[in-house]
Amino acid sequence: VSDDDRAETHHHMIAPSSVASALREQDRVVVLVNPAARQTRDRAAIERAVDILRRRYRVDVLVPHSGQAIESAARQAAGTHDALVVAGGDGTLNRAVNALRGIPVRVGMLPLGTGNDFARAVGIPTCPTAAAEQMLDGRVRLLDLVSVNERLFTTVGVLGLGANSALTIARLSAVGSRTRPLVHWLGGLSYRLVSLGHLLLQPRVVEQIGVRSAQGAEMFPPMATHAVFVTNMRVLGGGLSLPVDVDPTDGQLEIIVVSEMSRARLLWAFICFAQGWRVPDGVLQVLRVRDAHITSGRCLPFAADGEFLCEGTTFAVSVHPAALAVLC
Repeated sequence: VSDDDRAETHHHMIAPSSVASALREQDRVVVLVNPAARQTRDRAAIERAVDILRRRYRVDVLVPHSGQAIESAARQAAGTHDALVVAGGDGTLNRAVNALRGIPVRVGMLPLGTGNDFARAVGIPTCPTAAAEQMLDGRVRLLDLVSVNERLFTTVGVLGLGANSALTIARLSAVGSRTRPLVHWLGGLSYRLVSLGHLLLQPRVVEQIGVRSAQGAEMFPPMATHAVFVTNMRVLGGGLSLPVDVDPTDGQLEIIVVSEMSRARLLWAFICFAQGWRVPDGVLQVLRVRDAHITSGRCLPFAADGEFLCEGTTFAVSVHPAALAVLC
């Protein structure tokens, strides 16, 4: 097999036509519940949503004993069901999607997370019962996925200030944390507040970051950078919208670089971003690619879907066209 053939295989993880087709009446659906939702107010919402799905489908409910068990449970359920519906947030969906890599199955979502960025980005209602009602149509849409160092993600990947903010939110909203109820109550506002805090109070707000093509050509020379976003979705941080044209079906990903500027200008750019105003010219530099390598001057964490995905000094990012069949 030639290198070109390997590249084509790597990029074309297209779901078969049987998975791209709509769900039919009495198809088998499994609802995979984030175990953290079992003993909370989300439980009643899940039960109502399951009752709605049962109007049309044969529905089983599966509750793994821990977050770590979500991936194995998803793989097992995919072998016996026509669709897998995740009841949880972006992190739960991330685990399921990685578990289902290469397995042809439709995926739906009952949003129960803090940000619910994936649902907002693809038009899934953030109310679980409304999301269930929408799934009764059985419509399926094929979307691209993005990976970093072989780990898939569905929303926006971040390095630098963005990663630090995302990981702070993950820590504050972790099961057992005293701040978890407050973060859930604040919802998307919590991302804005934490990001603002990092921007104002963090002593180090730049990293040496560069971007090269998969073939080694320099696309963005290493320089002081505040943040890098890797995505083919616009929504991040509980409803914030990147001011960049993206298409989750075009077979490309976007790398968005925020180069060094004064903290005052950075603060103004963040305020514009958070308010949905036009971000000042020159703040964002956008690269559109299929593959790239992002390098940093020191070991950094990479976060996506509200989760820590990996860390290092080199991040291989790739797009996977039509790799996710979504009920939406």
